[in-house]
Amino acid sequence: MEGVLTISVTPESALLDEEQNISVRCLRKHQEITIQVRLSVGGGQYASSGCFRSDDNGVVDISNDPSLKGTYTGVDKMGLLWSMEAEPGYERIQFKTRDVKVPLLYDIYIYDGILSLDEVQNCQKACLATSRIQRLCMEKSVRLEEIRDGPMTGKLFIPKGE
Repeated sequence: MEGVLTISVTPESALLDEEQNISVRCLRKHQEITIQVRLSVGGGQYASSGCFRSDDNGVVDISNDPSLKGTYTGVDKMGLLWSMEAEPGYERIQFKTRDVKVPLLYDIYIYDGILSLDEVQNCQKACLATSRIQRLCMEKSVRLEEIRDGPMTGKLFIPKGE
């Protein structure tokens, strides 16, 4: 397939519990690639990877194509997100975000060849393409109120129209 390598994510923005699909286009027929996803949150750095082989049209679609190696294997549309591990030098800390109104930003990197997560971390190869997706902790229409009652504090999430 001729053209510029592109990463498509649909939908571009989603709630944490909603699925997003990643596809890569304009690869060579049966080209082997590694997709890495990275996230910085709460002082921690997390990453995942999956290795894929493009189809006859030079396309990898993670909802249909199996990860051959990486932090997960097999066909799993959300595998690159649920299989994230703490990066070397970072402890696995409790996943938390300070402001639930701010989306979490995940960076996507595409590398040529089949690489382990460690190999990607130390990779001297140039990245073929990058993209960024966002995952939301709450819908924009939800109203958030801080609750304080003596020593007890909390947050109340109020859906639109309530």
